[in-house]
Amino acid sequence: MDTIVLYLNTEAVMKKLLVFLGLVLAAAALPAMAMAQAQECMKFDGNWHGVWKPPTGEQWLYVKVAKSNCNAAYARTSSEGATKHFMLAKIVGGEMTLPCGSQGSCVFTVHGDDMWARYTGPYGNQAVFSRIKKK
Repeated sequence: MDTIVLYLNTEAVMKKLLVFLGLVLAAAALPAMAMAQAQECMKFDGNWHGVWKPPTGEQWLYVKVAKSNCNAAYARTSSEGATKHFMLAKIVGGEMTLPCGSQGSCVFTVHGDDMWARYTGPYGNQAVFSRIKKK
């Protein structure tokens, strides 16, 4: 193994070298971080079924995730065979937030084969969705 010896004659040169090394190390970590984020986002990909507390009731959620950027196309229906109209969402920090109701949002987080949902609008609500297994 070769050894490199550097003589840094000024504090300013040493600081510049440390900044450069820090940037190189940070850049090396980016692919691993991007892969971990993509894996986190892909947990949402699939078809889900859940039941909200009354009065909302049953709901089906269909999610297609773009692995490259954590964007998701989703459709919600109140019956399994209903026509799907896909909309776009972004998965950030392990949460997919969708507009819900007239004044709120639904926040979804995946826990294994379950997806927990909470409504952040007036009166609140919550549900647990289960992944629909492919037949």
